[in-house]
Amino acid sequence: MTATYEELREKALVRSELNTKLRNILVNGLELPVTVDQIDSDQPLFGRGLELDSLDTLEIVSLIDDEWDAPITDDQKYIFGSVNKLADYIEQCDLKSDEPAITADFEVIETADNTILPDVTVAPELDPDEVLEPVAARV
Repeated sequence: MTATYEELREKALVRSELNTKLRNILVNGLELPVTVDQIDSDQPLFGRGLELDSLDTLEIVSLIDDEWDAPITDDQKYIFGSVNKLADYIEQCDLKSDEPAITADFEVIETADNTILPDVTVAPELDPDEVLEPVAARV
């Protein structure tokens, strides 16, 4: 399937808005001495780029997790290469979140035999029996 001009244009606009939002978050969240317009989307964030340090890394992780609910682990250090790499990661996390999933409410249910189970909310598109059997097997 080939994308139409309008679809490609819309995707480019959405990406541009994401990059601008990321640059705003970096400038304001890290209190950088530059303006949003001075940061290029392909500019390195560390080293000769924005010259960020390890404390800035922790703050970026927190800012991105707060804004997009996209946790970053040690295995994903590569995403700190540039604003574009951060945007790629956020888009990837966003695509994953569109899939039906089980979400835990972090509350527990105590059964009659004193077994404690997580209170699980199942996406309506899923059959609860198919989803809960593997969960029950792990408990």
